[in-house]
Amino acid sequence: MVPDGGDLTANMTAALMGLQSLVIQDVIEELSKCYLGNHTTLVCSDEEEHDPPVTHSMETCSYAKQIAFRFIVPVILASGLLGNILSLIVYKCNYLRKAAMLTLLAARSYAHIGFILCLTVETVHTLVGSESSVRIHLWRSRPYTLFLLNSFMTLALWITVAITAETYLCFNKPYRFNRFSKKQRDHKIIISCSIFSCLLHIGLPVMLEVEELSCTDVGCTNTSAPDFRLVVRTGAFYQTYERLHFWVQAATVIVIPIAALIVLCGMITLNLHRHSMKTRFNRQRQCMLRIVIATAFSYWILETPSLCVLISVAIRGSQIEENGSLCLTNVITNLLNISNVVASFLVSFMFNSTFRSLLLAQLRCPRKPRKVARSLKQLKSPC
Repeated sequence: MVPDGGDLTANMTAALMGLQSLVIQDVIEELSKCYLGNHTTLVCSDEEEHDPPVTHSMETCSYAKQIAFRFIVPVILASGLLGNILSLIVYKCNYLRKAAMLTLLAARSYAHIGFILCLTVETVHTLVGSESSVRIHLWRSRPYTLFLLNSFMTLALWITVAITAETYLCFNKPYRFNRFSKKQRDHKIIISCSIFSCLLHIGLPVMLEVEELSCTDVGCTNTSAPDFRLVVRTGAFYQTYERLHFWVQAATVIVIPIAALIVLCGMITLNLHRHSMKTRFNRQRQCMLRIVIATAFSYWILETPSLCVLISVAIRGSQIEENGSLCLTNVITNLLNISNVVASFLVSFMFNSTFRSLLLAQLRCPRKPRKVARSLKQLKSPC
């Protein structure tokens, strides 16, 4: 039976209407993936690009980062600030005024204080609510804060290497040490390390930029405050510079200084087994040498784990936030690095009786050096 013209027209109309509804449905689904960029341009992309799946490891890393910056880092920063201020009080004591390496030790404490102040800004940045206007200014200044943060820590590390090298000369080449170890040379070392640290990290403000996330990216509403993230600038030059920067940083901040500290501390320890420190140096020199050796070993232990993170970033690029295990490792190594600001004071205070006596005497009577010397003579145990 052949359908008449009316039935055929009705069937074709129904088929076209069904096809049209499917097309409209597909168009609506595609438009739901789009948003207006700069209020005029329609920008479309797949949902997978803006909403990547959040794995359990990434949630663990984010939770660990929040716990670290809310509870652990503030305690370390407060302890480090107090410890470095107390160390400066000891270094200004008249009893150690003529001791070698005193200028470098004081410079390292000042570098630690600068690092603590910059890291305090970063900690406040993580604690400020998203609705606060301060958060926007903190995000805008974050590349420069990271530049100062890394520069201060690199300065403190290389000053520690210089102090350890002078300690080696003090043990093995005492004539050269007494001849060349002067304040002018210490000042030159500090200036050289400062210039090197700034040049090493000067590319961070150039390489990094703060990107404001749109509401489609983060799933916010029209009344929500804008969110930001720190990204590497687009372009082959910046991508290459990023990997080169982290390779150079891994070599000059971890590998070379830690290797130098291991070799120098090993030679110093070997020399201590051969010759007693008491028979070769006075009490002031013994106190300074023990502080230097303890600090060098603490840097060696706390800085070495950062090498795996820096090498991974140099090979794969700065996608730490997209790798759960690497992100968690980065949080742990950052905590170890931050602990360096208080490690030297804790080691000196716990295992150096002269350091404790000097500190207590300075706090009790800071303007009476005779009482300080008298309290040191009453010590039963050596430095």
